[in-house]
Amino acid sequence: MLATLGACASAPVLTPIAEGQALRVAVSAGPTTGDPLAIHNQALGQGVSAGAGTGALAGGLWGLTCGPFAVLCVPLGATAGLLSGGAAGAVVGATGALPDEKASRLRARLQRDQPISTQVESLRREVAERVRSRWTLVDDPAAATLVLDLQALELRSTRDEQVALVLRVQAQVRPAGAQPPSPPAARRYEVVGPLAPLPVWLDEGNDFVAISFANAMRQIAAQVVGEMGLR
Repeated sequence: MLATLGACASAPVLTPIAEGQALRVAVSAGPTTGDPLAIHNQALGQGVSAGAGTGALAGGLWGLTCGPFAVLCVPLGATAGLLSGGAAGAVVGATGALPDEKASRLRARLQRDQPISTQVESLRREVAERVRSRWTLVDDPAAATLVLDLQALELRSTRDEQVALVLRVQAQVRPAGAQPPSPPAARRYEVVGPLAPLPVWLDEGNDFVAISFANAMRQIAAQVVGEMGLR
């Protein structure tokens, strides 16, 4: 499962900290993490994309029937086809959303098993374990600080009720001593877990939810600390 987790990071780079230096780890949850868990319909985006592509192609081919005016009709037809195809694709994709009853059960399971406090502590623990191998882990506010903000947690579902976990974290390194005149650069990380059937997510008799969250936190921690060491 860990091998199938995908992650990406966006610029800018983290402020470098020399190995062996004292480093504090601070983890918090952003204000949006307390909102109801979002479950995005992955089929909707796929439907819009497929519909728009098909519509644009069909519209462009129709434009070829204009004879000498094809140079005008082709782009107009492609644009009209893209819009109508995208709208049709959205209608088809919307049918792939999880039913309200199942979505409510899934939200309840995750909020019960993985409250925000558990997620914050899990991320802090994973990062701290890696920091210890290269820096001196301290609890001194005056020391250089790796600040992690758990910004968003959501799920993605498919038409056949496959569900994946998505985790977003923002990382920032604040140098030791006085605060700089401008905030240090922050970097955002996103981890997308593997798809799994909805019944697996809802099964109270397994540890799938806990394992999924642990793997996501481990992946984020490995990327953040790994990039800090590439100096």
